[in-house]
Amino acid sequence: MLHPPSQFRAGEPAPCAIVPFYHPEQSAGLVRDEESGTLRLNTDCAWATEARQIGRHLARLGFVVACVEAFPFNTVPDPGGSEPFAWWRSAADALLAAHPAWTGLGKLVHDTSRALDLLLGQPGVDYTRVLAMGHSLGGKMAFYTGALDARVSCVIGSDFGLPWRSTNWDAPWYLGARIPSGDEGMAHHELLALLAPRPFFLLAGETDGKESWEYLDAAREVYSLYGASNAAGCLHHDSGHTPPVAALDVAYAWLCERFSLPHRHWRS
Repeated sequence: MLHPPSQFRAGEPAPCAIVPFYHPEQSAGLVRDEESGTLRLNTDCAWATEARQIGRHLARLGFVVACVEAFPFNTVPDPGGSEPFAWWRSAADALLAAHPAWTGLGKLVHDTSRALDLLLGQPGVDYTRVLAMGHSLGGKMAFYTGALDARVSCVIGSDFGLPWRSTNWDAPWYLGARIPSGDEGMAHHELLALLAPRPFFLLAGETDGKESWEYLDAAREVYSLYGASNAAGCLHHDSGHTPPVAALDVAYAWLCERFSLPHRHWRS
């Protein structure tokens, strides 16, 4: 759990954020000390340009932040071997055996919502300014949790793949065989519509591209019913999977505007 620097703590409740990812210590800007084995704050000057340190960035903007770990790393032991997704497959198999009706993505969303329980139980947080933000896998988790959990008041997703074919949504640790086939079944503009009129911002780069904008545009029909056509936005930085500093600057400025926060310099 990250808290904003002391100069941001005042009498009024602070905005809060849930940041899911593979490794929460990385999101929080922590590294393991080789000598002591304990975690310490990363003092490398490159931390401010590292998109995976979202939690640290948000704390500097004045947020109370919960950086949480995604399964499989907290559910089954590492099976070892050289196959890069062996751990994921092992966890997906264990989940299916224990809960045959679940999907891996359902587990990810469930865990994120339970982390949100923890976050909102902290003293001094503002229940009306709750952000879910994530990059890649974390973006998937933030997007789905925000759409399905009404306590989330804003979502920022970084290059997680709105079109089904843009990424591995059919992996067993996501939706597996339940992924819609072809043009039939649910598409993500419909899930995004569940988020309306709450703000949503997409940082598109590689997995998300120009096609992803069409999903936002389709969801605008629902946003417009609430008079919130401009609440869903997208920046296509077109510089690969990881957003550059300039793109993060735009996303954080957009966030500060939505949450009525002074636009602080998160990198200084």
